[in-house]
Amino acid sequence: EEHVHRNLEDMLALVHKSDAPSRAKNRAQAIFERLAEAEAAVHGVAVDHVHFHEVGGLDTIADVLGSCMALESLDVERVYCAPFKTGRGTVTCAHGILPVPTPATVQLLRGHPVQRLDVEAELTTPTGAAILTTLTQGDWAGLTTTLLQTGTGAGSRKLPGIPNILRAFLVEQAPTHEYVEVLETDL
Repeated sequence: EEHVHRNLEDMLALVHKSDAPSRAKNRAQAIFERLAEAEAAVHGVAVDHVHFHEVGGLDTIADVLGSCMALESLDVERVYCAPFKTGRGTVTCAHGILPVPTPATVQLLRGHPVQRLDVEAELTTPTGAAILTTLTQGDWAGLTTTLLQTGTGAGSRKLPGIPNILRAFLVEQAPTHEYVEVLETDL
């Protein structure tokens, strides 16, 4: 599909007519709603007036719903991620030449830790930012966990000085002991 223009309603219809489990569908819906909100903010329009360009294709639906189904198949309750990596330079899209990170990506990353690398490439896409910023519970630094499994995927683009990989860790969080502090006073 080249230059498909779907709106949020179209995307959600495709998600909800799938055979995915309900939690995967709900997560995918939240991701697409967050993506639509970011696009609406960037374009200064209402969410129902957003037309997805590059992120309106079936590959985006597969990325989003596939990620949610993978989480479901692994029975993942919570998602944590490290700070988002962004590059520099420009990308060509339906709106012309845009800076990296793109305006929608910047909107999605607001309030999240970001690390800019000196790499001329789009390292965080709007789809990736939408998936992770919607699902993340924050950085996993400081959590005590047991590593159960890991998965690594390699991209085809060669990046100077860094590997083009995505790693995911399936961990079990150690039980936490919650403490309640009581402050008392006598007058």
